[in-house]
Formats: sequence, C-alpha cells, structure tokens
Amino acid sequence: MNGYYRFFFTAIFVYCLFSFKINLIGEIRFDDFLAASLLPIFIAMNKKWVFIKGTNSIILFVSFVVFSVLSTLYNSSIGRIDLVQGLLFSIRNLEYIIFIVLGFFLAHYQVKIDLIFKVYIFYALILISAQSLELLNPVSKFSPDRAIANTGGPWELAAVSAFLIFYFLEKKEWIYFFLAGFILILTESRITNLSVLLVLLFILLRYQPLKFIIGSVVSLVLILGYQFSNMLIEKNDLSNIEAQPSIITRVEQVFSSETLSNISNLTVTSQAVKSQDEYFALTYGDELNSMLQEEGDVSALIRFSRWSILIPTTLDNFDSSLIGLGPSFAGKAVDGNYTRLFIETGVMGLVLYLVFFFSLLKFVKYSFLRNYLIVLALTAIFIDIFTTYKAMMLLWVFVGILIYKKNILKVKWI
Repeated sequence: MNGYYRFFFTAIFVYCLFSFKINLIGEIRFDDFLAASLLPIFIAMNKKWVFIKGTNSIILFVSFVVFSVLSTLYNSSIGRIDLVQGLLFSIRNLEYIIFIVLGFFLAHYQVKIDLIFKVYIFYALILISAQSLELLNPVSKFSPDRAIANTGGPWELAAVSAFLIFYFLEKKEWIYFFLAGFILILTESRITNLSVLLVLLFILLRYQPLKFIIGSVVSLVLILGYQFSNMLIEKNDLSNIEAQPSIITRVEQVFSSETLSNISNLTVTSQAVKSQDEYFALTYGDELNSMLQEEGDVSALIRFSRWSILIPTTLDNFDSSLIGLGPSFAGKAVDGNYTRLFIETGVMGLVLYLVFFFSLLKFVKYSFLRNYLIVLALTAIFIDIFTTYKAMMLLWVFVGILIYKKNILKVKWI
C-alpha cells in the first residue's frame, strides 16, 4: 500500500513542477484540483498535531489569509471589488500552504527529489531552446526572447531557477548549480539575478573571504574592461554593439534619462481613482499600448504608472489605508508584492504578512530555504513573486519536508 501512496504524491509533485499554466475553467487549473485533494489530509494532520514544529508560521499565514477574506467581504460590500474575484485571490494563498502536506509525504516516502529536479533542468533547457527557435510557442503572453519554459513568465522561471541554484549549492552538485544559473541568466529577470548574486556573494564573503576578494577584483576588472571597450567602440563610430548581453541592456535602460524623466512625470501627474474600472482604464488597454511606445524601460514605466495610481488611491481613505482596497482590486499584476499587500490588505495586512515572513525565515534558519526566502524578499520589491505559483509551491513543499525532518513523527495512519 505504501507504494501506491508514494506514487500518488510523487505524481502530484511531478505534475505541478513540469506542467504548463493552462486554465480549465476561468482561472481554475488542474493543479487547483490536486491541491484540493490534499486539503482533507492537511486538516486531518493538523488535528493530530503533526505540525508541532513550524506551527507558528502556519498560524500566522492562515491568519493573513483570513484577514484577506475579511478585507474582501468588506470591500465587496461597498462596491470596490467583485466578491467572487476577491475570494479567489484570497483562497489562492491558502492553496499554496496546502503543499506542506505534499512535502511532508515526499519526505516520509523518501521520494528521490534530486532526480526530479535534475530532469526538470534539462526539460526546461529543451523547452527554452525550442521556444527560442520558434519550434514551440510558450503558453504565456510573453515573447520567447526571454526564457519562459513551462512557467507563466520569465519572472516565475527566474524564481524556480533561484530555488534550484541554492538547492544544488547545498548539495554541492556543481553541474546542476551552474545549469540552473544559466537558466536564470536566460530569463533576464534583473531583480532576481541581482538578488541571487548578492546572496551568493554574501555566502562567499562569510565562508570564503579570500575567494570573495579575488572574485570581486576579477569582476571589477571585467566590468571596467567592458566599459572601456564600449568607449573605444563609440570613439571609432562603430555603434553596432548587438553582441552586448541583453540583461546588461535591460539594466542600462532602467537608469536611462528617458526612463527617469517619464517616471518623474508619472509621480507628478498621477492621482487617486474612484473605482476599479477607472484604474483599469488608466493602466490597461489603449493606455498600456501607449506606454509601450514610450522611450525608456517599458517594465519600469508600467510598474511606476500602476504604483503612482494605486498608492494614492489606497491612502485616500482611512478604511482602505487600514485594511486595503481588497484582493483583486489591482488585477493580476502590480509589479511589486509589498505594494500589492498594502493596496489589497492595507497597513494591517502588510504588517501581518511581514510578521509571518520573518517567522518562516527563523524556522528555515539552517536550510538552503533561508537563502531562497531572502531572494524572494528582494525580488518582491519589483515582482508579485509571493503570488507566483511554482515559486511558492516549491517553498511550501520544502517547508513540509523540513517539518517532517524536525518533528520526526511516527503517525500510524500514514
């Protein structure tokens, strides 16, 4: 019988990691049904006090979800958001935490997760190659110019890559560590690349100070050499520098005069809106298309245009400042998770989530998950990473694995 259970939980994990983001009914995916199948087990395990270690983090997270539902009920009652949409946004967070159960049983049945991750890396590289050669269209609205693989966008694949980088770093399996790093670079996700680099440099400084100094000197020489070569190219009127890595181009665009000028204009001209429809009219459709034609970094312009409307709108009333405008008010993308938390659940919801996050950070202290959480925390400044499915699924699965290892329980009904 144990073999059937092992196969069942392994199959769920493999499907959730390898599957594409395909909706069946509205925004509901097959993954949602799989998570729902784990819910009764989650409830039964909680009643048996299985989660002795890590209980505080779970309670805090569930408290945040409950608060989100209350914000939904209040804001839908006064017409700010749609009740069903608000509840779906709130419950999505609850779905992520259910994956603790999956991790718990993967650990109990000693599933070879290393092998699954190794296969996934090659699977992702094959998909990226096929998409870049236009042999396979990504199941996403984003262009295959940036690596997407089987995720909803390059930011999601970047988070998955970051997870795999720290996972294989802990295992000291360098081939897969570098392959995961290569995938991360192909995503061109600036904030996640920078976050991973900073955490890796910190690890190197802490445990290998001499290597850190040598690496820093080499990096500085390479950067100066790159800048000097660009100066020579410009001096000789050879403006064609297409060989320049795309991620460097994207970083330069953020600090261009056009980008900074447009952002400055947005902060001056934008103001609070009276309804969700008015917000969508200003940030989607024709208005979004016009922003795409602007000079400078498009991602930064879209991000700051949303922030410059959403933040004043939230601060416009005492109740929205306190408990937010309600989950789903800002739509699918805010391009900043802390901004999203404040907008949807106000100061109270943001504080509650941060308390939960630091509690979880303390719980995973001696695991590679700590490094991954720090990357997520930094990425969340500019990306809605805490609402990204595969990134959070991996996090909660391994929290479940840690809970199993720390409790070392023998539960008869398993």
